[in-house]
Amino acid sequence: MPRAKKEAAAQETAAVQEASIKQTKSTTKAAKPAAKKLEPQVFVQYEGFEWNTAEVLEKVQSAYVAEGHRASSIKSLSLYFKPEEHKAYYVINDSVTGCIEL
Repeated sequence: MPRAKKEAAAQETAAVQEASIKQTKSTTKAAKPAAKKLEPQVFVQYEGFEWNTAEVLEKVQSAYVAEGHRASSIKSLSLYFKPEEHKAYYVINDSVTGCIEL
């Protein structure tokens, strides 16, 4: 094989190997899992009772939907616990108010 053909073949082989290495590196970077978001569990305790705030939020959203609203329309939600009354009061989208039994 002439020298020029050998050099061309060697360059082609090197280019293929370099492309393979780049592809492997990009695949390795993409394969790393994203950092897991912390989702704390928050509980309210009062005189022997305990409420999980996530469950209370679900009940509030269900009450809002039961009133004829869409859950996807919730843009803001404020929640106020009144454990002495065994109720949670809520304000949704700064206009809809209500309460649920805890």
